[in-house]
Amino acid sequence: MRKIALIWFASFAALFMAKAQSPPVITSANNFAVGDISILHTAVSTGINPGPSGANMIWDFSNLKSVTPPDSIFEKYLSSASTLYSKYFPNAEIAVESGDTTVYNFYNFYKLNNNAIEYYGEVLDQSFDTLKVIFTKPEIFYSYPITYNSTQQTDYSVISYSPTGDPSDYANGIVTTNADGYGSLKIMGKTFRNVLRIHDVKNEKDSIPKQAKSSFLEDIWYYLTPGKKDPILQIFIYHNQYATDTGVTYNIDNFVTDSNFVNDIFLFPNPANEKCTLSFTSNIAEKIEISITDQLGQVISTIQNQIILKGKNLIELNIAGLGKGLYFVTITTNGNNYTEKLVID
Repeated sequence: MRKIALIWFASFAALFMAKAQSPPVITSANNFAVGDISILHTAVSTGINPGPSGANMIWDFSNLKSVTPPDSIFEKYLSSASTLYSKYFPNAEIAVESGDTTVYNFYNFYKLNNNAIEYYGEVLDQSFDTLKVIFTKPEIFYSYPITYNSTQQTDYSVISYSPTGDPSDYANGIVTTNADGYGSLKIMGKTFRNVLRIHDVKNEKDSIPKQAKSSFLEDIWYYLTPGKKDPILQIFIYHNQYATDTGVTYNIDNFVTDSNFVNDIFLFPNPANEKCTLSFTSNIAEKIEISITDQLGQVISTIQNQIILKGKNLIELNIAGLGKGLYFVTITTNGNNYTEKLVID
């Protein structure tokens, strides 16, 4: 009887050890680099709850749904020096560009290294004015390596500037970071089993007593897994003296670092007249530009900020106004061009 009990105990212990996970470790291998693209999709935030903290958790967001119509945040990672604003952020190395580039550009400036992610500020470049937020003491997102029960508290100082370039607001903040859980994350039909959750609490207050009080408290939960640059899930809860807002973004696909995002390009019918269809596959969902040029290299027409999906895409092109001859249809994305010949008969 004792032998049977020992065998049962050993089997149970082996099963338990197989199910239990070791805490994942997030390192600078998760950092983005120049040339990368980040894509985060917006989800419905109603009733969202980050879930409990602890070891070997199962966070179940199976019912999470995308907003309607779909909305995604596309971010391009550039060198800070390639922007017009690097002089305001001399210590930054990376600029993250987002926004509708036909209306405005939004840039965030970072320094990413083996030890930490440092945030130096942002610029909103609109057609009618430019707004800058500059951190005189950078905000430290988190220091590497980070694993379960890792904690840190850092402070920062920031100045906001008006469109005229004058300082309009001074503030100080404290960020408390706690890797408060690890385990499995269920989301939209997928399960990620090596997930570390990081909880940031940011408390910012005006630093000049004469200013109108505009303090806020922000909670952010990041669900990360080693080697995947985009967070699988982010939950934001923002509180100020007027309201509380909640936001949710997600990315359940593996990040693609291969620069060859677009494949299997062809046009049909070809030769064509009036209309033809551009067919291709994409490794990721993103925004692209489509242009048609003639044999002299003159751009005849352009489609900007065309949203495409991961997988196969079919885009109808109106070519009714083009004369007979040879043309070139070009897809531009992430600094790369993909071109197919089109004959109009």
